[in-house]
Amino acid sequence: LDTVALVSRAGALPAADAKAAIDAALARAPSDAEVVAAAARAHEELGDVARARSLLDDALRARPRDPELLFSLARYLDRNGQAVAAVEIAEQLLDRGAPSIDVLNFVAFTLANQRTRGDDARRLAWRALVQDPLNGYVVDTLGWAERAAGDLAGARATLARADRLSPGEGEI
Repeated sequence: LDTVALVSRAGALPAADAKAAIDAALARAPSDAEVVAAAARAHEELGDVARARSLLDDALRARPRDPELLFSLARYLDRNGQAVAAVEIAEQLLDRGAPSIDVLNFVAFTLANQRTRGDDARRLAWRALVQDPLNGYVVDTLGWAERAAGDLAGARATLARADRLSPGEGEI
């Protein structure tokens, strides 16, 4: 579904056709959280943020505790300028136990970006790093969390390590 949105954005497929293809895929698996999340992201990529939010809200009404749907909503909110609400939702997922590396990294990076809870960001980034110490994205998050916590020397060293772990990666 992300590919459909990408092809449409490139001008190779009219947006209306792309949206119809996305909705057709969703109609085949309306209760599959992964499909709902991908469809919402694709609609968002095509500029239809209202439809994206509607898909997530509808799915969450049916499955209000689904972790994949909740995490998709948190990422949607973050991308659409609602980082505080995004962190609140993601922290609820963390409180449920056995947090995934993706949720830990997301909350840590978002907090580091906000520069309001640097120590919390660093603690969460370390928890993610324990799960995957060679993950360049997680090491990058730790670097930004160290910066947010005021450890500039540590941040420089950690960000350089992230770059070594994932050379040429534009996000790092």
